[in-house]
Amino acid sequence: MNNTFKVEYTDEFVKSFNSNSKLHCEELNIEAPNNIFLILVESWSNYQSLAFGGTNNWTENLDNLANNNIKFENFYSNGFTTEAALYSLFTGFPLLPSRKSTTASGGVGLLNMSDGESLIKKIGNSGYLTQFITSGDLQFLDKRAWLERIGFEKILGNEVYPDENKKFLFDSVSDENLFTSIESFLDGKSRQLVVIENVSTHAPFIFPDEYGEVNQSEAGAFKYMDTHLSELINSLNKDNNLIFVLSDHRAPTKITEEEDKYSGLLSMAKVPAFAIWNGLNLSIKNRIQHTDIITSVHNLIIGKRCYRDYYGSLFPLENTTPATCIIHSRGDDRSLATLKCKDDVAFNIRLNGDKTSVYKENNKQNSSMKDNEYVNIINNIRIKQAIESK
Repeated sequence: MNNTFKVEYTDEFVKSFNSNSKLHCEELNIEAPNNIFLILVESWSNYQSLAFGGTNNWTENLDNLANNNIKFENFYSNGFTTEAALYSLFTGFPLLPSRKSTTASGGVGLLNMSDGESLIKKIGNSGYLTQFITSGDLQFLDKRAWLERIGFEKILGNEVYPDENKKFLFDSVSDENLFTSIESFLDGKSRQLVVIENVSTHAPFIFPDEYGEVNQSEAGAFKYMDTHLSELINSLNKDNNLIFVLSDHRAPTKITEEEDKYSGLLSMAKVPAFAIWNGLNLSIKNRIQHTDIITSVHNLIIGKRCYRDYYGSLFPLENTTPATCIIHSRGDDRSLATLKCKDDVAFNIRLNGDKTSVYKENNKQNSSMKDNEYVNIINNIRIKQAIESK
């Protein structure tokens, strides 16, 4: 009843709004990986991983890969759904909910949202074949239509597998089925950007046991995924391939005491992530988010290092530059976005059209210049999304 995220900006506000969002760019040595693999691990969360501060040892193999390659110690999701992660990764904008982004069922739909200058098209224009591969149903939330629109040249979902294998959530095949088939889908003649999305670790965590019987267990699903995904990653780790392994969002489970203690308001956003590239072994402590990843890869390919309010630069990896703010669209209250900016204090902004403002529990608004600066960042993103999606 109190949701305000569907309140639209007035024409008068949009006409008078003056964005001060500046893009900062510098020259960078051009480096073009042979292939780029982006692996989205459904619902992978810090509490499930010893390497990322959790108490559960459910992703032992991925943890080992993270500890021995390029580990992002402070990685944040921009939203609470897979669709929000995809949007943030492929457009460089956090997906902030609005009337147009919400389907009749309450889901997050992307066809009505602005794609801006699609990063997928840009990487395709830089000489890479772009592929999206998932084990699930691409008709869900019109995902295939959106992926086609933003420029993926090859899109594969559950339709490529026999019907008898589609017995898991979203009519998906098992993670083992997905991961063992990936290399057969690759084009060995071209440079490629390949996005891989699994399903088995999505709540309610349904997966097959060693005898093929269907099981339901969070720990079991993640251990199962960990075994088969690590095998795929090891097979792809060669020949100047750049591999990213990221969570799409935190699992929809209760925040643990450890997460609340160390991450506070951003507990629901902080998730595991690492990269593998040419034997580098680094621990990156700067804040990184979904919007940084493909943006930085494209800039690396064309020889630029760019950053702004809502995305940072990963390269050079020894000297990453964070965005002005981490921005996370909350799932528990869709009218709120949580930010952590230069002063390192997390806070909420209420999405409310012209009246968007820093949210205080006592309903008193702080009108300091810094607060206004952060509200303007949110207004700039949402106005741009609204205008370009008409």
